[in-house]
Amino acid sequence: TLLNARWLPDGRRVMVRARNGEGRPRLYVLDVDGNGTHAVTPDGVAVGATGWSLSPDGRMVAVSTEHGAELFAVEGGAPGRVPNTSGHSRVVGWIESGLLISDDPSAAGAVFLVDPATGRRSTWADIQPRDPSGIMHLNLSSLVVTPDGRGYGYSWHRATSDLYLVTGWR
Repeated sequence: TLLNARWLPDGRRVMVRARNGEGRPRLYVLDVDGNGTHAVTPDGVAVGATGWSLSPDGRMVAVSTEHGAELFAVEGGAPGRVPNTSGHSRVVGWIESGLLISDDPSAAGAVFLVDPATGRRSTWADIQPRDPSGIMHLNLSSLVVTPDGRGYGYSWHRATSDLYLVTGWR
């Protein structure tokens, strides 16, 4: 069952999040010419609808796991853990200068730029709505970022209403 997908930079392959039968969702690479499919994440590493991102060059994918952010080579190889991340760290993007990590993607707040090799962490952005009035839900998992990291967008849910005060009525 195909759950969601993202194009690889070569435009000939697609990374898909899919489930085989009743199994846990995994990441696979599909060749659009029909020349092959291979698993990128191992069986047993459940991949959520969010919490995974392709590197800008399409060679690696970062996945949020119970241990922290883990890296998987698209063409196969041993996985690696991103230093200085924990089970609370969630991958929300990957730009040319590093991984974007949130420690609470279900809310507005800090997004950190993390070097996937060293784990060096710095604040990339503090994402807050300009007008917080009526914000019911801002989810950083919806973050989309340009490869150079200079532009980004995200979604939120706002609920506003009018309050009427009636006086002099009995």
